Amino acid sequence: MLFLPQENLEQAERDDLVDWGKEQFLAYLDGRPTRKVMPRSQQHEFGPHLRSIEESKRRFRQVGHGRYW
Repeated sequence: MLFLPQENLEQAERDDLVDWGKEQFLAYLDGRPTRKVMPRSQQHEFGPHLRSIEESKRRFRQVGHGRYW
């Protein structure tokens, strides 16, 4: 999220600030791992929830709506 000052800025100035914000964000992400190692016990806690999400997506594809019967 990027907050811009509430001033009367020209379009070019706004574009420059947005580009600067993107550069800062990419610099912040550079070198960070893309995945986080999760302990096995935590994986077991998330398992039932992830399976229910997959099941609801599969049901939606079959019946065409998200209503649960």
